[in-house]
Amino acid sequence: MSVELPESLILAEQMTQSLLGKKIKSYDLQDYQKLQKVGFINKKIKDYDSLVGCIIRSIDQRGNVIRVHLSKKMNLVLCPDYGAEILFHQKQDTLPKKHHLKIDFSDGTFFTIRQTGMGCILAASDSEADDLYVIKRDFSDTPSPIGEHDFTFEKFRNMLDAKKQNVKAAIVGKTAVVVGLSN
Repeated sequence: MSVELPESLILAEQMTQSLLGKKIKSYDLQDYQKLQKVGFINKKIKDYDSLVGCIIRSIDQRGNVIRVHLSKKMNLVLCPDYGAEILFHQKQDTLPKKHHLKIDFSDGTFFTIRQTGMGCILAASDSEADDLYVIKRDFSDTPSPIGEHDFTFEKFRNMLDAKKQNVKAAIVGKTAVVVGLSN
């Protein structure tokens, strides 16, 4: 199941409630080679070492991208486009058998991510994150139909008319007039 704008908004809100202020003690990557081969996981696994010791400062969401801002000018960028299991665990006995990334926090809680389709799990510095395609795509000037008070049906209709292309191309992909919608 795809994770689109409404789902990523809810995930980011839940993550904000559960994860803010937590310190990353360690991480574990599993079964990541296929994702890494297509660029959905960092090419250098050592990049994830930079997450250790970081504190979660804030979480932003736009479109279907979730950006976790950490101390030490680091980020965890999640883009669960075509499905992911993103879970917070109070206890070790609730951890799933499979994950792509598991984060252990210093307070004994955990956070797991398993991509069930295409999507990113990237560790990046502030400057590296700003250069990521998914950040440029979803955190651009392209309006979002959710969360922006000046977004109206009239404005949306005018943007569609101005595009002069079929509806699907106008709402999905690189030429879309809004962010966060998929097939």
